[in-house]
Amino acid sequence: DLIVASWPMTWYLQKVFRQGFSEMSRAAQPSQYFEKKGEVNELRALLRNPVVDRDPKKKQEVIKRVINYMTQGIDMSRLFSEMVMAVCTRDLTEKKLIYTYLTNYAAQNEDMTILAINSLRTDCRNENPKIRGLALRSLSSLRVPSVIEYLIPHITSGLTDPASYVRTIAVTSTVKLFHLSTRAFKDHGFVDVLYEMLRDKDPTVVGTCVCALNETLGGQGGLRINRAIVLYLLNRFHEFSEWHQIAVMELVKQYRSQNDQELFDIMNLLEDCFRHANSGIMLGVAGVFLQLTSTRPRIHEDVCKRLREPLITCVNVASAELAFTAISHIRTLLGRYPHLFDDHFKAFYFRVNDPLYLRLAKLDVLTKSANAQNYSNILHELGEYCVDVRIAPHAIRAIGRVGLRVARSLESVLELLKTLLTYEIPSFTAMEIVVFKDLMRKYPNAYSKFVPIINKYWTAFSTPEAIDALVWILGEFGEHIPNAPYMLELLAERDTAEETEDDDQPTQSKFHLTTHSLLLTAATKLFFKRPTECQILLGRLLGTIINECEQAELRDRALMIYRLLSMDMETARHVFLSPKAVVSEYAEDQGSEEKDQIFREFNTLSIIFDQSSSRFLKLKLPSLDDDDEESECTPTTAAVASTSTAGASAASHDESSCFSASVGTAAQEQEPPVEPPADPASTFCTPIAPRVEPTPIHVDLKPSQDLVNLGIPAAASPAPVNSSLVNLGAPAHRDNGPASAMDLLVGLNLGPSTPVVAPSALLKQEPSIEPAEFQQAWGRATLATTVQWRLSPLPTAEVLSQQCRDARFVVIAAGSVAAFIKLYLYAQLADSTQAFLTEAIGTTDGAFIARIKADPPTDDATVQRVAEHLRKAVGASL
Repeated sequence: DLIVASWPMTWYLQKVFRQGFSEMSRAAQPSQYFEKKGEVNELRALLRNPVVDRDPKKKQEVIKRVINYMTQGIDMSRLFSEMVMAVCTRDLTEKKLIYTYLTNYAAQNEDMTILAINSLRTDCRNENPKIRGLALRSLSSLRVPSVIEYLIPHITSGLTDPASYVRTIAVTSTVKLFHLSTRAFKDHGFVDVLYEMLRDKDPTVVGTCVCALNETLGGQGGLRINRAIVLYLLNRFHEFSEWHQIAVMELVKQYRSQNDQELFDIMNLLEDCFRHANSGIMLGVAGVFLQLTSTRPRIHEDVCKRLREPLITCVNVASAELAFTAISHIRTLLGRYPHLFDDHFKAFYFRVNDPLYLRLAKLDVLTKSANAQNYSNILHELGEYCVDVRIAPHAIRAIGRVGLRVARSLESVLELLKTLLTYEIPSFTAMEIVVFKDLMRKYPNAYSKFVPIINKYWTAFSTPEAIDALVWILGEFGEHIPNAPYMLELLAERDTAEETEDDDQPTQSKFHLTTHSLLLTAATKLFFKRPTECQILLGRLLGTIINECEQAELRDRALMIYRLLSMDMETARHVFLSPKAVVSEYAEDQGSEEKDQIFREFNTLSIIFDQSSSRFLKLKLPSLDDDDEESECTPTTAAVASTSTAGASAASHDESSCFSASVGTAAQEQEPPVEPPADPASTFCTPIAPRVEPTPIHVDLKPSQDLVNLGIPAAASPAPVNSSLVNLGAPAHRDNGPASAMDLLVGLNLGPSTPVVAPSALLKQEPSIEPAEFQQAWGRATLATTVQWRLSPLPTAEVLSQQCRDARFVVIAAGSVAAFIKLYLYAQLADSTQAFLTEAIGTTDGAFIARIKADPPTDDATVQRVAEHLRKAVGASL
């Protein structure tokens, strides 16, 4: 009875539950991925329903739903025909919505767009200026080539419309026409019309004309200005909107005043902009003043001083983003005037709500503002910042930079750094040794202040950057550190042990390039200062790297040090212990063309990125001389077209007719035609088959000729080398040097490999053989051995050829094919007529294969000596 009696309530609850479940299901799926096929059909039915069409309120709600779905990314293009039929309405709201829909889907429905053109053209003649402007803006936004013939008459009439709103829309429509058809824009002379409209009584129209001319004439440098145009725009400057004021200031920046009086007049007109609430206006007028006074150093510096208060106000009052922009401009000003903000350093102290990126920017400016009067306050503030783990490493670096800039602050800096070391925080200690390294490089005579700290805390330096800094200090000041050789030895052993733990991972190298390079240099320097203690360390280090390292750069460095020590001890001492230049100026403080270009681009993204626009902006601006299909901005390798059109550029307009004279387009220089490249096959002397197997080769060149046609001359014979200098067990007999009468490399263990033989004792210099003889010998000779080594990275064919020539191999042929390099080599022993013919192939994956034939056959030991000689000549590893 209860259920029967309450059936209305049950029916109502079921209906509510069904509606709620339907809404939950619809909301559970993201709208951007839901096609809403049912909704599209429902909306189509509603748009075609006569009842809805007669009710303006319902019809407007349906159109709003269509626009709502469209803005959510749902495809509503299937309703295009229904929306075209609904365009004939007198309701302004419906017109705006329908025009928004048409401009969005017109490009996809070009054929049906023609049906809406008559309605748009009718609205362009409407009595209401809002409807006229709306229709013209929509008509020009269709982006369909077929509407160009209908668009041009309405643009022409709109440019002379009595309503300023319509004239503004007509000016922007000319820009859309320019991107749609450059030819139509040029043929109808809209450039001259826009120049004439600069005298319009409405400031919005004038400002829009300035922007339109800058965009359509971008390929020619933008709007051509002269004295009359500049003074006219400046006299009306305060009538423009903020956006148009910035555009006008960009024009004024290009102008070059004729005398100081004119310069001061312009600056007096824009002086009030420094107090503008809009930071864009303030930075814009700053850029104008800096550009106008760039050739007057005294006035230029006064302008920079005038910028201090507005920029500091922006840093302290504005949001974090605008404060970062102001800080970036301050950093640029400090690059030209380092002491500009010395008296305002407290303005760059951190605030509680400053984000990390703003704090880092303030740290940079704060350290650049340090001097002999304020460094103590700045150091105290930087010490307080070290409580934040995120900012502490950067604060410690900033403390070091203060010590580098202000010599009087060295004692205070060391006291503060020693206090931070007592906290025993790993990130602190790792960064402080890096700071110590920089300070000791700047103040080498103050080493006694750093040595006790290093002796006490050197075991706490564990990061790669800290170890590199410590190794450098031990190499430079090891004679003043009692345990320097043993510290260096422990660092080398620990570094090798840590890397050996990861030997099971083939992608990791056993040797770290930077660390081991520093270890080599430090050990060599310390060897000259304390030879007895460092002899074994240096020999062991050289032997390990020469025998086991696969990195060509590190191995070559070790070989260079070994050979230099073996040949001339005094020269080696002079190379490694040469006095260093005194640090008096830093690279960041020196002027450069790049910094000057960044300064010229004041109030642009170049200041934020700290690089000129040519490095991050690669666009080809559209030009009136371009074809229609090439009128849009496209990426290119050329830099942005220069916008400097002052002075001579404005001479094309006479002052008396600056708004009525016809404006011609600047003739663009044409680049000289590029000659087609030569036949790639001609870069090689002989074709080389892309197979590893030996094949007969046909060459007509002599061994003394450049076989790869790259301009490399025949190799000169190397100077004789004393065999005793490369004998690893023989002492280097010198009268001077710390290693006199002892083996320099007693720790060097090269294993059971064949003793090194000097080139003059192994191969004959420039043996004579013709290409035809080589081919015959290759066919009759027997294969003696095939060896495979590692050669990574793979040099070019010409480099390999030159290395082989230097080692007294005759290069018969060489060249590159696909992913490998192939060489044919010939050599003779110096003490017999025994010849060796070699086919060497190097691949891009690091493999180097050599097939050596002996003519006549000989013993394996001699073949191995020749193979080892070839391996060392090309720098390959086992």
